[in-house]
Amino acid sequence: MTSISQEECREFIKNHVFKLEPIKYRQKHPKWPGRVGIEFEMFPIKYQRGQEALPQPLPLWRTKPNSHCLTDILQKVGQDLGWMPTLDPETAHITSFQTQHQENITFEPGGQIEFSTLPYPCLADAVSRVRTIQSGIQKHFAPLNWHTFQMGITPWHSPAEIDLQMQKPRYIAMDKYFKTISPYGQQMMRQTMTVQICLDFGNCPTTLAQRYLASQLLAPFAAATFAHSRYMGCQDTGRDGYRTLVWRHVDPSRCGFPKLDQIIQQRTRDACVDAYLDFSLRSQVIYLPQHQNQTPQPPLTTSEWLTSGYQGTPPTLTDYQHSLTLLFPEVRPKGFLELRSIDAQSPAWQFVPAAYYCGLLYHEPAIQSCLELLIPYAHQLDKLMERASYGLEDPFMAQISKALFQIALEGFTGLPSCFRGAGIEQACLRFYEQFTSQNRTPSSDVKEAVKAAGRNFPSFDIMQSLDEKWCG
Repeated sequence: MTSISQEECREFIKNHVFKLEPIKYRQKHPKWPGRVGIEFEMFPIKYQRGQEALPQPLPLWRTKPNSHCLTDILQKVGQDLGWMPTLDPETAHITSFQTQHQENITFEPGGQIEFSTLPYPCLADAVSRVRTIQSGIQKHFAPLNWHTFQMGITPWHSPAEIDLQMQKPRYIAMDKYFKTISPYGQQMMRQTMTVQICLDFGNCPTTLAQRYLASQLLAPFAAATFAHSRYMGCQDTGRDGYRTLVWRHVDPSRCGFPKLDQIIQQRTRDACVDAYLDFSLRSQVIYLPQHQNQTPQPPLTTSEWLTSGYQGTPPTLTDYQHSLTLLFPEVRPKGFLELRSIDAQSPAWQFVPAAYYCGLLYHEPAIQSCLELLIPYAHQLDKLMERASYGLEDPFMAQISKALFQIALEGFTGLPSCFRGAGIEQACLRFYEQFTSQNRTPSSDVKEAVKAAGRNFPSFDIMQSLDEKWCG
């Protein structure tokens, strides 16, 4: 068996990773800018308001007879809403659910619930689906004093207290690999939460290149604007967006940014393909399924793996495709843009990041203003991500983030009305006025509430009170 070539890998990336917007969407909605999908991560906890003890993570599966577990309760939700469970063939444990709309409800390694919507024709449709799922979960959680908590990182627990709840071979191998680099990989897997926005590339190569480039340049400022992860392990980390710091140090070979020089110069689909191919080839191989999921020793880059194989076994195209799922750049191309930089937000603000990105990337004058503003800083993205972990405390980050949010608001008002409904436009304005325009982030409010209560970290009661205040 011979190894696949880099050219075969490039063709796969071009045809499957950088796909143009579906023709059917453009034919059906000729004046709409693109579809919208949202991926929400929520941390399930048990807590009775007013109690002194810390909130407790919920077990995915039963730990003793007659005890409640997360998957049992979600199965009841699924019975109400028409979900189908997926069972592990060996343990018979529920590992995920699929909704009647073919959407997925899965679990992250630490037991975080992730709901991924379909790509909907406009933002309001995606918002409606998320609200339906969340209300269904809360209906069954409330009688048990269970809650879903949304923040960039859980503030109450250490990785050891959470451990790996999902024991997939993939997660076990990743956990072992990341542990050799730093403690941040385990924090990422067990404790972090995000809201990921998924947008189309557009219907022509030029639009694809512009959206891909602009989304890269936006990442530090989006992370800073929506910083909501200051506390971890009952301690103040000193950074409003600690989750941003975590991701920066998980594994530099697979996180961060591709090289953007050619994309800036050429603004072509081929330049995007070449940049991402290069990014993938420079990544370290985490594990090899055909070798009992072992991590190569000595370390092996994907480029070296393609050239030489491992222990006499060359990789197949399927192996390379799998390796792409183990890349975690700030913007991950997957046939669409997966925008990954933003902390999970309070329910009051959870749809604002999607509106922010739609306003900037789905409105032609806005994306041009965005590129004009940010291209001068294209070679500083790694340093800007470091500064982003401090939120808007940095005057430069605050200045640029404020300008971008203003562009986003203007762009959002220029989108079709179905993007702006369901209270989204009002929430965007409130967020900007309360936070960004004042050089503040959601973490600013949390920090002040913690200080006012004379504490070192937020209690769940403090976070619930803030949620009520923000929703008010």
